[in-house]
Amino acid sequence: MARMTKEAKAEGRQDLIMTPAQWKKLVLTYINSERFAEFGKEIVDRVGEVESVDHIDKWFGLAMNIWNNTPQPDRGGKSPFEISREYNADSSG
Repeated sequence: MARMTKEAKAEGRQDLIMTPAQWKKLVLTYINSERFAEFGKEIVDRVGEVESVDHIDKWFGLAMNIWNNTPQPDRGGKSPFEISREYNADSSG
């Protein structure tokens, strides 16, 4: 979230500057409803106009980092990143 905030401030993308609690609430809204595509649309709407596809990819990458580090209630309160790390540790042993 810190990287998103830093980049959003630098580029004046006010709709992407949110507190950790606000990001968590936003992510959980879409995780709980299994509407991932709508999360993407939300990010596009918050980004606004961009110069290129590469630029929107940057914002999606930052948003996906937030998504992947948000604890998910349906997964024992673990984030996708934590689950992936545990899976990789188990499968390499």
